[in-house]
Amino acid sequence: MTQKKQESLKKEVSNLEGKLTTVEGSLEIEKQTRLDIAEQMTGNIQTVIQEKQDLINNLQSLTSQIEKVKSDNVQLIEHIQELEKVKVQQQQEILHQKEELGKVKVDRENTDDKLKKLDAKFHSLNNENTQLMNEIDFLHEKKLRDENEMKDLIETLKSDLLNMKEKDENQTEALSQHVESLEDANSEIEKLRNDATYMKEKEKVQTETISQHLKSLEDAFIREKELDQEKLELTSKLDTVTTQKEAISKQFSELVSSLEEVSNKSTEKETNWRSEQERLTKELQIVTNQKEILQQRIASLEEEKGALGDFIKHLETKFEDVEIEYRTEIDSIKTLLENSEHQNQTLQSVNLTLQEALDDQGVRTHSLENDVEKLTQEIHVYKDFKEKYEDKVKEISHMEQEMMSQIDSLQVKLQDTEAGKEMLSQQTMDINKLVETLNRENARLEKDIDTKEDVIERLTLQYESEVKTLKTEVKGQQSSNKDLTENIQLLEHRLKELESETVKYRTKTEAIENEIKHKESESINRIEDLTELLQSVKEDRNQLTEDVQSLQSKIHTVEEEKEEMARHYEDELIDLRDQAKTMDSDNNWKKMYEDLMTKVEPFMAQIDAYEMEKMALLGRSQFAQAEMDKLSQAYAKLLGHQNQKQKIHHIVKIKEENNSLKKETTSLREQVNKLKRANQKLEEKNLTLEGRKRFDPSKAFQCKENTLPPSSPLKDGNRK
Repeated sequence: MTQKKQESLKKEVSNLEGKLTTVEGSLEIEKQTRLDIAEQMTGNIQTVIQEKQDLINNLQSLTSQIEKVKSDNVQLIEHIQELEKVKVQQQQEILHQKEELGKVKVDRENTDDKLKKLDAKFHSLNNENTQLMNEIDFLHEKKLRDENEMKDLIETLKSDLLNMKEKDENQTEALSQHVESLEDANSEIEKLRNDATYMKEKEKVQTETISQHLKSLEDAFIREKELDQEKLELTSKLDTVTTQKEAISKQFSELVSSLEEVSNKSTEKETNWRSEQERLTKELQIVTNQKEILQQRIASLEEEKGALGDFIKHLETKFEDVEIEYRTEIDSIKTLLENSEHQNQTLQSVNLTLQEALDDQGVRTHSLENDVEKLTQEIHVYKDFKEKYEDKVKEISHMEQEMMSQIDSLQVKLQDTEAGKEMLSQQTMDINKLVETLNRENARLEKDIDTKEDVIERLTLQYESEVKTLKTEVKGQQSSNKDLTENIQLLEHRLKELESETVKYRTKTEAIENEIKHKESESINRIEDLTELLQSVKEDRNQLTEDVQSLQSKIHTVEEEKEEMARHYEDELIDLRDQAKTMDSDNNWKKMYEDLMTKVEPFMAQIDAYEMEKMALLGRSQFAQAEMDKLSQAYAKLLGHQNQKQKIHHIVKIKEENNSLKKETTSLREQVNKLKRANQKLEEKNLTLEGRKRFDPSKAFQCKENTLPPSSPLKDGNRK
């Protein structure tokens, strides 16, 4: 057992030694990698420092170039002042044109108002015309009905007249028959009278016959009386018939006259309606003519608009001409320089002529010499100006090229610095990863060491227990167990060796830990140095970017000062175009507003109801706040001199009274709001019955959305 344990301990010791060798090798590799990384970082830092110095030198050269550009800007400012004078003149022209546009706008607004009024009048006339046409149709239908009724009455009267005529004819026939019978009776009476006379003559002779004849005469006389009565009755009947006939004829004549009056009235009404219709048609023609005139006016305004567009185009061409003049002025400056050269040559020729004239005119020599000196000075000035101008033009172009190249180089350098930054960040990440791996390995080694120390302690305990047992056995068997004592000594020696080896391992692990801590501190210091370098590089980069931006801004200011004139003119042209567009867009907005109002009209009642509720709630809150303030003041006055119990009872009473009053006020306000809504609905119904509209198109832009909100927006005065 002891041999097996010794072998296992040897194996573990060999394994530990192998692990220590691998750890030492990995630590040496890490040392070399860290040294390589440190060398690379130092090289990168030196390159960054060199680039920084190069950038500083470039900035110094750029500042010198900027000073030159500033000196050139002075001349450009003078030229810009001349251009500003031209700009002022053009602005005055544009203001005059704006005034004309304002007049045109006013005329157009007036025409729009007239068109609106005429459209409203046209709509009202159309409505009146439709009403009149409806009334004409109604009267025409009524006339037809009356005519049909009159025809029916005439037919009935005709039938009545025919019946009456038939009755008259029958009655006349009966009367004629009665007259004939009366005539026969009269003839018979005459015959009887003749017979009576004849009988009187023969009275004496024929008394018997006379008595008989007297009886017959009496009978005839009675019959005559009856016939007279019948005649009187027939005459009375004829009188009644004639009176009825006269009454019927009067009624017929009255009906005919009434029909004639109705027909005359209808004809008069028709003539009146026709005259009114003709008048309305004439007014419609007038309105249409006015509309055509207004359309012509609109067409003329559109033509004026086109003319304004042409004028705007003309202004654009003028602006282009101004740009061309600007370029021509630059060319003229160049030509002036060339002319200065020609003048120089001419002045030189004049100088020669003057020198020839000196022989002839000795008196004027001094003055001519002074003039020649002045002219030569002017020539030199022109030459210097020309040379300076050409040099400045070349310098500006060269500076622009150099600045562009420097900007490109700076951008490249910035990209390189960003790439170096990324490399540094990657290196720092790698270092952090290595540190993490080392920490992990250190922890793993510490765990292994702890486990091995535990194993060693367990083994030592086991060996000590075994030694104790062996010692006890040795004490009991010293005489017989000398071999065991030797083994015990060997084991003790082995234990001492193991303890010494454990001490060595502990010292080695402590040394490894110290080295790891030292390396970690070095890596942390290097990381801090690298971060400081990165921050310095970032700051330098920011400074460089700011310098580059300042240079670019200075370059852009020179270009922007050149482009401000063009932008200003473009802005003015855009304003004119926008004004022309707004003139067209006003009508669209009005149409859109009218469409929106037609869409919103069905919901106006709901909106007003919501607003009523809102105002009621606001009134409730304000009223409640005022009541609370009053009650608090009264409460403070009341409670100033009372004890605590009285205060509590008084507070309870006040709260109950306050709650009851609030409930009453809220209920009363709700009733008032309901009554107001009902009144509003009745007013709207009255408006609809009277034919008035809630919305008047002529007051389209006078509604509450375009005005300040009144204190009570739902009153009748605010609806108008």
